Amino acid sequence: MDRVSAKRNIKPFDGEKYSVWKFRIRALLTELNVVQVVDSEVPDEITEEWKIAERTAKSVIVEYLSDSFLSFAKEEHTTKVIISDLDAIYERKSVATQLALRKKLLSLKLQGDTKLIKHFTNFDDIIRDMLAAGAKLDETDKVAHLLLSLPNSYDGVITAIETLSNDSLSLAFVKTRLLDHEVKLTNEGRNLCEQVLHVENVSYNKKKFKQKGAMNKSDFNRHNNKINKLKFPKNTRKFDCHHCGRKGHIKKDCYYYKNSKSKFDKKNETMDKKSESSAKNAYASGFAFMIGDNYESDHVKNEIEFVIDSGASDHIINREDLAKD
Repeated sequence: MDRVSAKRNIKPFDGEKYSVWKFRIRALLTELNVVQVVDSEVPDEITEEWKIAERTAKSVIVEYLSDSFLSFAKEEHTTKVIISDLDAIYERKSVATQLALRKKLLSLKLQGDTKLIKHFTNFDDIIRDMLAAGAKLDETDKVAHLLLSLPNSYDGVITAIETLSNDSLSLAFVKTRLLDHEVKLTNEGRNLCEQVLHVENVSYNKKKFKQKGAMNKSDFNRHNNKINKLKFPKNTRKFDCHHCGRKGHIKKDCYYYKNSKSKFDKKNETMDKKSESSAKNAYASGFAFMIGDNYESDHVKNEIEFVIDSGASDHIINREDLAKD
């Protein structure tokens, strides 16, 4: 039995996936040539050969039952009774069981990054449970349910499969075609990712060049040229920019030119607003009009005549001695 356990990948039954467990157990019993004690009734006259087969088969089943399920393998129970009791609970052939499994099958969908081979495993488990519950599914029904579980990206291959005749249509053939289409979709997605432009915004700061671990000037230029190859067409890569001096683009496409132009335009706009505001203020406080008296005479007057106004104007005289506080 140690030799058998070492070569078999059979997990002890714990209430999950009974149909898979039963399939593997029957395969092991068949290999040991003792499966007849499960399929046949106990003979009236029990031979020594039957006793050996019964002990071997029961030992196999006990070994592959978890601790909580050992109650099924009571000492007085035969191998056939153990399997029958497990079938009655975990392989119920009822309409309710079939309905629940059909709902589960219809809700099965290939999700996100799930591999198609993993999706096939989930699909096959449900189909196996349905057959064990007494459902009848022919090959066409299996294919139809599998195709219904696929997303829109498989519409092309589904259309091609629909054109095939039912005689040449098998579940294994459909799975092969779907796996081929999955490889095609994977390659197309990889090529699309390679074509997407990933452009990094790198600020060129000369002060950082002197810092330890900072990008030096030659590395920055190589990085900038690499970005230019992605951003600008080939017919402009041979030109030098008349603004920043780097190769690979022209002045009108230069990032630094656009950036400085934007700052310059904002600065001019600010200055224009300030000039306009200053002009308004100057207009508000400027001269409305000016009058004066200009005469030449040798006679020096000791008084000055002013035009009477509202008192809101300024007066200018050229004699300091007449000015009083």
